[in-house]
Amino acid sequence: MTDSPWDIWKDEKEEVTPPPPSYNPMKLAMYFQDKFIGAEWHSGFGMVNLKALAAQFSKWKSRADSATVKAMIDLYMTDASVRGNNPGWTDFLGHAEMINAKLKPSTEEDEWTRLARLEEEEYG
Repeated sequence: MTDSPWDIWKDEKEEVTPPPPSYNPMKLAMYFQDKFIGAEWHSGFGMVNLKALAAQFSKWKSRADSATVKAMIDLYMTDASVRGNNPGWTDFLGHAEMINAKLKPSTEEDEWTRLARLEEEEYG
C-alpha cells in the first residue's frame, strides 16, 4: 500500500539523471589546445580558435567517438609525418583524413599483396 494517494503516479524506479554525453566538442578542442601548447615542437605564438575547432568536432560526432578524436590529436602531436609546415589547429583539420587513416590502417589487402600471398601459399 502507498503512503500517499499521490504515490500512484510515482514511477517505481528511482529517477536517475543520465550521465553527461561523452562526446563534448568543446572539451575536445580544449584537449587539442592543451596538447598543442605542451608539445615539445611547439614554439612561438600559437593560437587555437576553440569555437571553430569545436564546430568541426561537432560535425565529426556521427563518424567518430571522443576516444578516436583524442587518439588523432595524440598522433598529430607525436608524429611529425602527419603535420604540415605550419602546424596548428587548421593544419590538424586539413590532415584529419590522413591522421585517421594512419591511426586505423586498413586491414584489407591490396591486389598485389593478395596475389603475392596466394603465390607464396601455392608455391612456397
